[in-house]
Amino acid sequence: MSDEIETPVDIEEEPHATFGGCLLLLVLIAVGVLAATIYDIPYVDEVMESEYVVGLMDKLQGGEATGSVADAVDGDESIEETAEQVVRREAPPSEEPEVYKGPNSAYVEEGFEPDNLEIDFGAADDEQDSNLPRVLSDAQIQSVIDSHQDELVACYGDQLQEDPDLSGRVDVDFAIHPEGRVAMVQVTDSTLRSHAAEDCLVERARRWTFPEVNQAHHTQFDTDFEFSY
Repeated sequence: MSDEIETPVDIEEEPHATFGGCLLLLVLIAVGVLAATIYDIPYVDEVMESEYVVGLMDKLQGGEATGSVADAVDGDESIEETAEQVVRREAPPSEEPEVYKGPNSAYVEEGFEPDNLEIDFGAADDEQDSNLPRVLSDAQIQSVIDSHQDELVACYGDQLQEDPDLSGRVDVDFAIHPEGRVAMVQVTDSTLRSHAAEDCLVERARRWTFPEVNQAHHTQFDTDFEFSY
């Protein structure tokens, strides 16, 4: 008989713990959803597995939380501190859109001085030099550019995925060494207004190879590339 008398006492305490547990879960779910919404980070799992939750559930299961949820954490600094650490998060830094401040993409070969060019054609009695053209023709220059059109399209296409409305013209200056390598390439003007696309264009163009010429100075020219989709 003595064992049966204790049963109503257990039944009377259980509703308090159940009510507190339900209220606790509702609060935690609300906090998790709010955190995930504000910070765009899935904090719900972290909240549910934190010391805050574990400590409260231990108290509930141990029969200590016979009053409100606030009573369960009242005076427990470790649990309260953990709760603050879970909820109080710094929002991730927002990425500001790139501000285009004008073209600055360029490559200049070491030692190249565009303002100090010496015009001096090769010796006519040099067999190797005599077999080379004295200047680069427009047709030769255009032929090299045309052979690399796919590279230019790729530079534009990569940035077009980021900005579907991207279009414009890029003006470029070149200086070609007599041996045919690119000594300078720089963007001088641009309505494309994309540093990433212009950097890519310069990086590709600096590796192009032009025909050799029989002269001691660089061949300089300017051209433009039109991009649209």
